[in-house]
Formats: sequence, structure tokens, C-alpha cells
Amino acid sequence: MRHLLKFGDSNIELFVYGNGPKKLLAFHGFDNEAQEFEPLAELLPGYTIIAVNLYFHGNSFASAEHVEAGLTIYDFKKLHEVIFEKFPAEQYEILGYSLGGRIALVLFQILPNRISRLILLAPDGLKPTFFYRFVTRNYFGKKLFGRTIKDPCRVLSIAAFLTSIRILPKKKLQFLHYNLEHQLRRDKVNSAWMIYRFIIPELQKVKEIIVKQKKHVFIFLGKWDVLMPPILGRRFKKGIEKNCTITIIDTGHHLLLLKNLTEIAEVLKAEQ
Repeated sequence: MRHLLKFGDSNIELFVYGNGPKKLLAFHGFDNEAQEFEPLAELLPGYTIIAVNLYFHGNSFASAEHVEAGLTIYDFKKLHEVIFEKFPAEQYEILGYSLGGRIALVLFQILPNRISRLILLAPDGLKPTFFYRFVTRNYFGKKLFGRTIKDPCRVLSIAAFLTSIRILPKKKLQFLHYNLEHQLRRDKVNSAWMIYRFIIPELQKVKEIIVKQKKHVFIFLGKWDVLMPPILGRRFKKGIEKNCTITIIDTGHHLLLLKNLTEIAEVLKAEQ
């Protein structure tokens, strides 16, 4: 079932799958959509899955002014309190893939009492964000990013050269081409990066909450993923070993494929 929530000058689109007693809030990655979580309703029959379309995906939309200002932590919290009110539960499990992993980490950080389990699939947010902060918050970085969105030829040429001398992996070059070759996709990259630029987790605080509140985090990573490699999960696990389960899947970054979701669901059911 599809829902459209109004929040200020923005719309948030959600899809609800299944009708189990447990509620799982799911966030997709950049250029994915909420409907990709539909198979989980059969794979996790005890759940109601509330899949959220992030801004500029599906019919989730925000004004240009909202993009320019960026989503603040305060508004981020209020937005998800609206979602919780729409789909009430004592606690929720939170699942985030790629960009959605960063969203899930921040939500866990600011509303830990509402969350029972944290499930991260190839999550953004586990690695340093200097470049991202530079191009979305720094004056000169934003200017450079804006020029790239208008004309990415120079960036793609530099990336091709770095690949030719084996500094940049071919898969990262392919990723750049995919996101920068076409204007519509570049605009989507710009809007999504800018609106979520303040939504960055403080990993040490997240880990302190996990230990203090005895929460458990499940991290699923692709063995061949060059964007979010397994080493990021192993680094994050240090200090929270008893509260963290890492599963390496024989795949790349695309963990929302049915065969990967099936493996993920089996791990989650076994650990209930």
C-alpha cells in the first residue's frame, strides 16, 4: 500500500508491505526505490515493512529552498516522528542500504529508544566523509561540485587517467560515468547530496549507544564491493564485538537483489 506524507514543503512517499506484528523501517540507496524492499514481506513474514522513498526518489520531493538549506537534524528527527506516528509501534527495526545506511545510523543515534535492531546493508556512513563534506558544505567545494554537475567532462577525464595508472578502480570509474554522464542523473545526485549533507552519523556515539543500551547491529557487506568494502565493517566492529554481527555476501554493492535479500533474511530470522 502506498502512502504520501506531507512534511513542511516536502512530500515523503512510503510503501507498506506485509502485516506482521514487528515493524521494520527500510531506507534504500541512491537511485534505488522503496519498492525494491517488497520481497522482504515474503522473506520476513512476521513483519510489516515500511519502505521509505528518500528525497528525489519516487514521489518524495522537496523544494529548491529546502535543498539549499539542507535537512537539519531537528527536521530529520521531526520527519521520522511523523512516520512513527503514522505507523505506531513500541519499537522499530531499522534497515538501511548504501545511502539509506547513513540515514539509518543517524536515526539510531538520535532516537535509540525507538529502535530495537539496526540492520545495515553496504552502508554509507562507515567511512570518512571529508570529500563529501567539502563539496556540500565548503564554499569552494560547492562551487567545484556545481561546475561538475553542469559539465562533468574534466572530472571524468581525470578519473579515466587515474584508472589508467591504476590509482582509481575501474568499478569506481564506471560508477562516476553512470552518475555523471546524463544531466537528469547529475541533477538527482546534486539534490540528494545537498539535502542530506548534515545527516552524517557520529560513529563513536553510535557505538556507545549500542553498548550502553545492549542493542545489536547487523552489517551485511558485499565481498567484491569497491564502494563499501568489508574492511569498513571490520573497523566499525572494534569495541562492539558482542553486539555486532557481520555477514559477507558473495556479491558486489547491489545487496537488494533477490538472492542477496534471501540470504540477509535468513541471517535475521536465525538471530531473533
